[in-house]
Amino acid sequence: MADQPEDLVSVSFFLEKNKAAQPLPFRPNNLLSPTCTQLPVRNQDFNNEGDDDSFPIAGVVPGRKGSLQASMMREDKCGNFPLRLITVMVKVSKFLDRKRTLVDRLRQKNESAERLHLEFGNCYQPDFQILYARLVNKLAKLNEQMESYLKLVAEYGSTLLPHLTEVTLTSRPETLRKFCLSRATQLVKQCIPPGMDHGLDQGAVELVVSMCALLLQLRSLGQQQTLSAYDVRLVNKVLVEIKDHLEPKVRQSFEDSVEVAIRRVTMSLTNNQCCSGMPLAS
Repeated sequence: MADQPEDLVSVSFFLEKNKAAQPLPFRPNNLLSPTCTQLPVRNQDFNNEGDDDSFPIAGVVPGRKGSLQASMMREDKCGNFPLRLITVMVKVSKFLDRKRTLVDRLRQKNESAERLHLEFGNCYQPDFQILYARLVNKLAKLNEQMESYLKLVAEYGSTLLPHLTEVTLTSRPETLRKFCLSRATQLVKQCIPPGMDHGLDQGAVELVVSMCALLLQLRSLGQQQTLSAYDVRLVNKVLVEIKDHLEPKVRQSFEDSVEVAIRRVTMSLTNNQCCSGMPLAS
């Protein structure tokens, strides 16, 4: 949950923006028919056994710059609300329902795995492993697609209310990460003697900068009153990125000496916040 109540877009905002008090003639288009206003949703997209979890939106392509502004300029409306915004919200709702189903199935698989472990040890049937891997892949793919549509929702919010420039809960960890990277770069440059920067290994310098930024990020998280799941996820993501840039011969040492310590610090911050009566924001 957010640290403070978020400003919601009221109905009066759209009524005033679109001049709903004046009678407007209906303008049919290719997305909205005069007889039916229900948004088209393909049933096969949400089939529990289907492998295709892609939910394209007509006129809005996640990750493509300019598509949102072009759709806003056309001003396709469903009543007094932007049609594509409603479409995105419907898709996000479907994503959440689908994710709840996958999480429930994953919980059942974990319970089955625990029972199999008690009976047979670490020997799992190949069919069970295949089904479990498919479920994890579906959940990972769903998270990536849902993140794209959540970015669209954030873009619509900034387009409709440009005067709200506060950092949101989802963008706060990334903003903190960028600030820590900038600060770490300055600190490393100050430690390098003049004229010695060209003779240093740039890969090693970037590794030192990334580690310094991660430590600064952990210090900032420890000073915050609330710790969100986005903060923890970003820390884990940074660890994976640093580990991917390491050579294989030193990767195991990094996991045993550095990664374990970082994860313990993160877990300690989470546990301390829960013990203090402040639940982890999600």
